[in-house]
Amino acid sequence: MENQRAAAGIHASISSQIFGASLVLIGVLIGYLDIKDIEYSSTPGILTFLSIFLLLVSTIIAGKGLQKLRDNGINGNWSLNDLHIYFRLQTLLNYISIILFLIIVFKTNGESKDEKNESKLIEIQTRQFKQDSINAIQINKQTQLLIKQIDSLNLHMRNLNCCKKRVKKPCP
Repeated sequence: MENQRAAAGIHASISSQIFGASLVLIGVLIGYLDIKDIEYSSTPGILTFLSIFLLLVSTIIAGKGLQKLRDNGINGNWSLNDLHIYFRLQTLLNYISIILFLIIVFKTNGESKDEKNESKLIEIQTRQFKQDSINAIQINKQTQLLIKQIDSLNLHMRNLNCCKKRVKKPCP
């Protein structure tokens, strides 16, 4: 009887620790979604939500197992015969969630959100530099055209002045 009670206490302790680890992993998964800027409809996003769902189901199953263990203990029956399924299922779901998390990490090992933003900024700056260069070339062409027009007008003015001096009449 005392051995069964100690075994039940160990099961309850381990289940509670796995329960806590599940909650921590849920937080890590949500944080990872944000840091890596994962699209919810992408494969890593779906795997993340599946992993979170499995962790939540495992905590519910663990809670049911601990509740039955408590009820059995109140009745003086510390047998774990019918409770192994709860604790094994909790552990199995947590292992699957951890494996899914590792798959997510390997599928999304690319740039983080900050790195993506930095590369977008560099791309925008490059485009802006190219556009500024094109604008400068266009302004330079327009300036050259205006200089030619001014030179042409100056030449016409000189010709008119020469014409004026020859005729000594006012030009119309």
